[in-house]
Amino acid sequence: MKKNIFTKDNLMFFIILNLGLIFTAVGIAIFKTPNHFAFGGTSGLSIILSTLFPKWNVGAFMWIVNAALVVLGFFFLGIRSMGWTVYSSFALSFYVSACEAIYPLSSPLTHDVVPGALFCSDPSCSGSCYGI
Repeated sequence: MKKNIFTKDNLMFFIILNLGLIFTAVGIAIFKTPNHFAFGGTSGLSIILSTLFPKWNVGAFMWIVNAALVVLGFFFLGIRSMGWTVYSSFALSFYVSACEAIYPLSSPLTHDVVPGALFCSDPSCSGSCYGI
């Protein structure tokens, strides 16, 4: 018997996952990138690389870094454990690229780095903090 994947719970999970990714992408594009905050992870590495190579934006480097990590994940973890990880990695890269295209920032919104640091400092609630 085939399992129905289009359930209400799965739809809610997908919506909440994408809202978190969108909030995170907005935070990266509005707070982290213009202030050059590179706390770590793929976004931090991408911010550093886009500073070193200004011809490419953070979103482009996130695509490259995430693709490399997905390949490593397939190699070391196998395909069965990579489902939502692959989707989330590339969806976040897409949302950051979209934010940079829709609302490009060449400088921070304010010259005070404290608000940006407050919104970007706690990785455990980054998606919800970015949406405020």
